[in-house]
Amino acid sequence: MKTGRRLERAVQAGIAIVMALHPGVSRADPATGETSLAIASNAPHARSNPPASPAPRGLWPADERAAVLIAHAERKVATAHFDEALVLTGRARELLAPYGRKQRALRHKADLEVAAATAFVALDRKREAIACFRRALSVEPELELEVASTSPKVLRVFREARSAR
Repeated sequence: MKTGRRLERAVQAGIAIVMALHPGVSRADPATGETSLAIASNAPHARSNPPASPAPRGLWPADERAAVLIAHAERKVATAHFDEALVLTGRARELLAPYGRKQRALRHKADLEVAAATAFVALDRKREAIACFRRALSVEPELELEVASTSPKVLRVFREARSAR
């Protein structure tokens, strides 16, 4: 019984990542809760058949896709896959760019910059890490990192970025 639930959660997590990376993938139907991985007909990699309707229903907003990518990047940082984390945060940054300073995207922007900065610190790329921390602080000036769960090296770079503002 436990294995079945674990497998179901793993499948749902995989579906969420696929949906985040591929905007043409439809999301869970709120009425039934079922998740569909059908490719929308107007997706760039779909066949050239004309779409059935002008806009497919159920596409995830870019900020939600970015949130999934950021969570995945944070897991990559936690497992020391720093280059992969930087790819994911870069994609999330692209998805959030059109939102500007809209409130619904600001927290995501701060989270992605902290994840990217942490990866840069681990890769000994201090200048890029400071730039990421400054961007995070620009959208969330009261940002604080958890002292208990953050590397002392990351904390030092964060404090340096904060004091240089």
